[in-house]
Amino acid sequence: MKGRKGMMGIGTLIIFIAIILVAAVASMVLIQTSGSLQQRSLKTGKQTEKAISTGVTVTAIDATNGNDSKLDVIEMTCRLRSGSSPVKLSNTLITMDTQYVFQRLNYGGTDTQANTTHYNVTYLQKGAAWLPGYIGDGDVVKIAWNISKTGGQSEGLGEDEEVRIYIIPRRGQSTYISFITPEIIKKERIVLYP
Repeated sequence: MKGRKGMMGIGTLIIFIAIILVAAVASMVLIQTSGSLQQRSLKTGKQTEKAISTGVTVTAIDATNGNDSKLDVIEMTCRLRSGSSPVKLSNTLITMDTQYVFQRLNYGGTDTQANTTHYNVTYLQKGAAWLPGYIGDGDVVKIAWNISKTGGQSEGLGEDEEVRIYIIPRRGQSTYISFITPEIIKKERIVLYP
């Protein structure tokens, strides 16, 4: 009788130790999984924050008037959004859409002449961490391009025309600007936005 009780006690002890070992292994798996998930969520959160905050802010848009009451060249003054990562210009597309014109513009460089398919960039102010071909923290740039010919119309934007401009970086948020050209264009330089 005493031998059976001893055997039952040892069996119970073995089962108890096995339960503790299983619980320890399960808790280690849970701790490792939660740590891995926490690291992934932090990484995803940082990537999402960069994607949301990255982009360009347009502070002003001017245009030059040709001699036929048409605007021929658009010039946008831009800077980086607060908290944004630098924006690579060669990965940034600009589109302009009006009733008569749609332009898709790629980066043409800093030393090139603006034309109807490429925009050029002039650094008005260089930030402390300036990199050529990027808009970085503290940089202020002027982006310029020529307005393309319209179907059956002369070149340029006319009077009282609605214009929509998108600045679309490969990573981050696009910037949308909309304005209407003046009813009468007589000055050589016209402020369009803000």
